Amino acid sequence: MKSAGGVATDRLLPTSQTQHYHQHFTSSTITKPTKIINESEFPSLGAKGTSSLGGGFSPIPTTSGGVLNVAQSNSPLKETFPSRANYANLMRADPSLTSSEFQIQNEDFPALPGVTAGQNSGSQLSNMISSDHPDAFSNTNDDSEGFGVSRNSSDTSKGIITHPDGEVTNIPPSMLADQFGMAGLVTYLRTVDNPSIVSLALGYDLTTLGLNLNLSERHLYTTFGGPWADSPIKPHELDVKVPDEYMTNIHIREKLPPIKMNKLAEDVLFYLFYNFPNELYQLAAAHELYQREWRFHKAEGVWLTRSQYGGIKEQTGTYEKGHYNVFDHLQWRKIPKELKLEYKELEERPKLPTNVPNAPTSGVSTSLLSMNLFPNGGSGASTPPPLAAGINGKTKEIYDIRGFPDFVLIRSKDVLTAFNAERRNEISGKSTIANQTTVHVFNYFKELNFETHFVQAISSIEFVARKCEMIPIEWVARRVATGSFLKRNPGVAEGFRFSQPKIETFFKDDAQNDPLWSDEQILSAIMIVGGVRIRRDQIQLMKRQTCLVFRLLEKAWQQHNCALIDMKIEFGVTNDGRIILADVIDNDSWRVWPNNDRRLQLDKQVYRDMANVTNEGLQQIIQNYTKVMKLTEQFIDDKATCRVVIIMGSSADRDFAQIIAKEAENLGANVITIVSSAHKTTEETLEIVRDYEDTPMPTVIIAVAGRSNGLGPVIAGNTTLPVINCPPIDNYNDVWSSLRMPSGIGCTTVLDPKEAALAAAKILMRSNHLIFGKILTAQFHHQLNVYEANMEIQKK
Repeated sequence: MKSAGGVATDRLLPTSQTQHYHQHFTSSTITKPTKIINESEFPSLGAKGTSSLGGGFSPIPTTSGGVLNVAQSNSPLKETFPSRANYANLMRADPSLTSSEFQIQNEDFPALPGVTAGQNSGSQLSNMISSDHPDAFSNTNDDSEGFGVSRNSSDTSKGIITHPDGEVTNIPPSMLADQFGMAGLVTYLRTVDNPSIVSLALGYDLTTLGLNLNLSERHLYTTFGGPWADSPIKPHELDVKVPDEYMTNIHIREKLPPIKMNKLAEDVLFYLFYNFPNELYQLAAAHELYQREWRFHKAEGVWLTRSQYGGIKEQTGTYEKGHYNVFDHLQWRKIPKELKLEYKELEERPKLPTNVPNAPTSGVSTSLLSMNLFPNGGSGASTPPPLAAGINGKTKEIYDIRGFPDFVLIRSKDVLTAFNAERRNEISGKSTIANQTTVHVFNYFKELNFETHFVQAISSIEFVARKCEMIPIEWVARRVATGSFLKRNPGVAEGFRFSQPKIETFFKDDAQNDPLWSDEQILSAIMIVGGVRIRRDQIQLMKRQTCLVFRLLEKAWQQHNCALIDMKIEFGVTNDGRIILADVIDNDSWRVWPNNDRRLQLDKQVYRDMANVTNEGLQQIIQNYTKVMKLTEQFIDDKATCRVVIIMGSSADRDFAQIIAKEAENLGANVITIVSSAHKTTEETLEIVRDYEDTPMPTVIIAVAGRSNGLGPVIAGNTTLPVINCPPIDNYNDVWSSLRMPSGIGCTTVLDPKEAALAAAKILMRSNHLIFGKILTAQFHHQLNVYEANMEIQKK
């Protein structure tokens, strides 16, 4: 069956869904035929699989004189396929034509696979075609002018007629139902008695090309599956020898990079999923959809995801109830539904094959992430890993990965060093602790939408990262003056606190003990890294990121009553020329003081301060490092420790309130939406507010009420919780009720719904490091957009 655009719907849908599609289509759109074609009666037509049409084909209407005549064209397919309007306009209902049976003879298609000499299938088809089909009728009025049909019986055509004025008549109605399928081809070949029309219909007179279907006994295409084949025809499955030099696509595909699925829009992913059944692209699209929090329901055969509105109402270990978006592939859109989901009915994460060249990827190759590459990383690999020669550093190793030029493997070592490796000790288990700490920190940044080179952990001691050319500068951020800063700046009291993190830069040179460099020294060095010239703009960008990284981690440590004193980081340039945070961030990278007390420090400074390294001292260091690893793991826990309560005066404001809810959830707040009127249900409204006021969770109330807004002022006048008015304004005169209020109320008014959510989040961020981090990262993205726009202008 063909769609309006001529695309085979069997190609778009898996078998079970294809059957459902055709059943739906034939039952709800096409008038049910009186008789159907039974494919089992056509063994000569290729594959003999079960039809996926469910409802069968529409029957061919009765005809007269062995020719399909114009019947009353009331087929609903005209409405179904509007793109065929130009063709459909040629249809003319002519009640002057007489109908009789149309027959296909047994020798019609000997060239098709499965047909042998002497096979008789034409009589079976003719028996299936009803001569009393309701669409067929006769008219014996010889004086009727009809629609271009001559009254002279000797001139009456038995097929499609083209008149001098260009009008085409006598077109069989069955051709409208199946213009491009086998029935349409049969109609053209058997009904057209004018050779010029044959050429017009098919492009060539097939008999002049030696393609006479009535005489040839050789199969024209041995892999042709027939109209009821279960699988689509593969154009690349050739049954003849083609010179290798003609197959240019093979060489091109070897040089093309894999498709990065994470760059594709959801619509494209769904297209790949439904358009490539039983192929690698379908599996890759499913894997990427899973990464984006979509889940495939095995019983219903649909993709669904949690809705951003409404949330989860009930959740247990085996099921959950709530609001979801379901992707309807028939309407090609998301449909919101309230459902109960049994977890056992949801498909688990799809697994991609590990040895397919040019496989599509999810940014980093999902086949890479699924491979057991690293024998020291856990379960052990039976084959050597595809790692190229790498860099062997003091505490880590970095390897290129064969076949994945944009990524590297970073492996931690069981080594602790100080004073440029003059002091060095091997400590069992240190590699795992260091790697896990780095993974926790980078996952925290990922939660905040801050980009780094980190991709995914591979094992307990290894992770995959984007390949970067490192900038040979170490960036240090300090909140408290201590350590080497005091030696370089005599007169500064130890413990002096910088209101803005103090940023310092050091040139990485072990021979000179990493000397301190100024901005001017960096500029004078004329550094070109990864094709990027390090100028003043790039220096300022890295300073902003260093300050941002410090503040993000400082806020996270404060949740555990620890002070981040200072830290060091490095940046690299990716293969596509972007400057991003790289290297590792573990317990060797910072100073962390519990309760802001240096005597309780948990970091590497304990190792530096040792006069003599002892086994007891190393054991204490491992305990400190383990504690830091466990604390960093909690950086992304307890996400919903703050809430925004949206109170609407009417359900008519729901769409407006959902904009606020979505933005507040994106910023990390737990959102609750309620309908309650200050005018009509005053006591109930205040009781709801008292319930939230009585709990320790930080809460902000956003009042959504238009016209005469009494909701916000009434709530604000009766609670200590912060209240924000956000009225949906139809008439700007309505805003005065949200702006002019009695004294002692103290609620603010924000007209933009997203800005109201942001204002609420800024109130809550003092109590939640994740909300703080998302707001701070969003501000950096705005600054980054300005930087990138300026870079584009400079290039031009």
